[in-house]
Amino acid sequence: RQPHERQWFINAAFERAQQYVDWSVKSSSVDVPDAPAHRIRLVANRILPKMRARRAKFVKNRPQWIVVAASPDQDDKMNARATQKVLDYQWRRLKLEMAHLEAMLWAEVTGRGYWWIFWDPSVGGRVQMPSEIPGMPPRVESATLGDVAIEVSGPFEILIADPTKVKPGDQPEIMRVKMRDLEEMKKRYPEFGEFIKPTSEEQEIFTYERQISTLNSAGLVSRVS
Repeated sequence: RQPHERQWFINAAFERAQQYVDWSVKSSSVDVPDAPAHRIRLVANRILPKMRARRAKFVKNRPQWIVVAASPDQDDKMNARATQKVLDYQWRRLKLEMAHLEAMLWAEVTGRGYWWIFWDPSVGGRVQMPSEIPGMPPRVESATLGDVAIEVSGPFEILIADPTKVKPGDQPEIMRVKMRDLEEMKKRYPEFGEFIKPTSEEQEIFTYERQISTLNSAGLVSRVS
């Protein structure tokens, strides 16, 4: 994946008006080659306006997700209506419209943007409990019920088994590698809490977001190994 990552960092730099960056084979990093003191480097960022115009075409109309019944049967139609209501609720709760835009921003630089949908058992909710006093209305209490959660990422976190296959669904195995907070993982997976141990050092593979954030128009480029 290293050849692709080099190009992704260069793409991110060009979007931020760093037109003179290049991949240094000697240092294995994204860097700005030295130039004579008398040479003035002028930058005309024509890439960003084109990317914004292309992005505007995708977000011109708000995305709409529609649930279609599997068959003309009445049961399937009723299931589709109920599923549509659940999807509309999750769309608002998870702010999926912003997640869609975030994945699109990743795709502009790296060619891919991913939604990671999973079940988070630590999400709380409100449940209706019957009253212990006869004739009294039921009470509402808070409880840990769990719910659907979503995360957005780019291909920096993806490890695939067969790079010759284009579609992710054709991959025999896919791994997602991401550095996370220790307490967050123990809270999410309490049954494995005692087995989750912190890493001894921070590896460069996990700091791509910090490295991209330093690619600014001032010409400050972090070392990317």
